[in-house]
Amino acid sequence: GNKWSSEAGKNLTMSLLLYPKIIIPTEQFLLNQLVSLAVRDTLIEMGLRKVEVKWPNDVLVQEKKMAGILIQNSLSGKKISSCIVGIGLNINQKSFPSELKKATSFFLEKGKEISLELVLDILCSCLEKRYLELKSGKKTKLHSDYHEFLFKKNRDAFFKKKDGIIFKGKIIGVDESGRLKIKTQERIEIFYFKEISFV
Repeated sequence: GNKWSSEAGKNLTMSLLLYPKIIIPTEQFLLNQLVSLAVRDTLIEMGLRKVEVKWPNDVLVQEKKMAGILIQNSLSGKKISSCIVGIGLNINQKSFPSELKKATSFFLEKGKEISLELVLDILCSCLEKRYLELKSGKKTKLHSDYHEFLFKKNRDAFFKKKDGIIFKGKIIGVDESGRLKIKTQERIEIFYFKEISFV
């Protein structure tokens, strides 16, 4: 049910096929962390600032959405046999539909266009670098870097549960299975994907 709005020829929309047999299904959120960080690395290399990863799969610039990530894993027994990573990256689009109030692009942030081929080269290089970190066993580094750049971490924010209840809390992190941990005045609550949204 997810979709990515993109003007033809203006942005980078791609799918990447991986065979991450080095991780087990309970660690699959490492792939989200890896790809989110690689996209963030790409935007930093392109000269953008205040680039954060928003749980579970967006990348923001100045608190506006520039990239979206969708990952689909195929399991074989106790291993991930293959993984399709979909990435949408707003590059040269100059305006967005009115309902996408928090969308931005490289052009809107920097006031100039950039070659999509150049962006693809940078992205592939950043993805390879982060993937090699995973292959060399640097899982703790990926987890740590993801938390360092996590949107709204340790800041008061409002969230909405599936039943419509809005509450105030602070993101304190993401556990190894990818669940978001939020500290409220009463306790620490844990949420899976789709169980909570930002207000």
